[in-house]
Amino acid sequence: AAVVTRTIHNLGLLPCNPCTAQVTVKNNLPDGWPSTAKGISIHWHGFSLKGQPWMDGTKFVSQCPIAKGSSFTYKFQVNEMPGTYFWHDHSTLNRADGLMGPLIVQPPADVPPLDTADASAVLFLKDWWHFTGNAMAFRLNRPFDPTKATGDTGAWCWVGLPKSLLINGKGNYADCEDVYKREVNKTLPSGNVTAAKDVLSPNACVAGQLGPTAEPSTCSVKAAGSSSCNPQREVVTIKPGSTTRLRIINAGTLVYMTVCFEKHNVTVVALDAAPVEPKTFNECVDVNTGQRVDVLLKADQAVGSYWISVGSQYRKGAPAG
Repeated sequence: AAVVTRTIHNLGLLPCNPCTAQVTVKNNLPDGWPSTAKGISIHWHGFSLKGQPWMDGTKFVSQCPIAKGSSFTYKFQVNEMPGTYFWHDHSTLNRADGLMGPLIVQPPADVPPLDTADASAVLFLKDWWHFTGNAMAFRLNRPFDPTKATGDTGAWCWVGLPKSLLINGKGNYADCEDVYKREVNKTLPSGNVTAAKDVLSPNACVAGQLGPTAEPSTCSVKAAGSSSCNPQREVVTIKPGSTTRLRIINAGTLVYMTVCFEKHNVTVVALDAAPVEPKTFNECVDVNTGQRVDVLLKADQAVGSYWISVGSQYRKGAPAG
């Protein structure tokens, strides 16, 4: 059984292959929790579940949502390719609040590994806003065309930049300028004065883009030990000279991410659990939402501390992790 609160990365299942997985989920969400669905459900991201579609966790397709105060037991045969997967809520955007975690399928004990890694670690990536996922869903599920909006629905409304990018649930809190509130001839945090190209529609909920040469949003990261925030950072310890398999999971809601390993090349060996021909990259790899990338990192530099950093693609001014 598993009880998941507003926390990320706290249910890393490690089923074998083949074997039977059994997980009991109880919905203890509090009264008044904002939701666009009457309950929750858990989806096993990347699992085909052939012959067992009723365990897929898609609300109103493979099951009814798990109502508040009730429970449901998922039981299924694990016949998936060994590799990196993850699980998440599939009823609303509760996954944006942390109802998710890594899911690693291990090979049978008598099957030799495909690589020579000495150890492995999970890097579970997440974009983080300072309001609930269901509040985001209320805005994003409205009609995209403002002319089709009604008095009951309102129009589609963008949710802005995330406040943080997290690695295994840890990260900094950034105060980011809201580009949707810019006005012409106003001084930006950089000291520059806004021109028309720097301004979006005056209606924050109408889709729009900054001009190609517009000044991006700026973010100020709270200093460690400040009264408002004490940043936490994930630490991955690797033995000098060893090779570690890093299982990178982009469990983000909206952000396409780039992960970089300071002064270390990484070799991609699997994509979405499937082994691929190894390809080495200089420090960085891109990981889109829902995607999993396994890389090998050899600790071949001088003993010391090196940054693992996460940045966003195509989001001007979004914070880094």
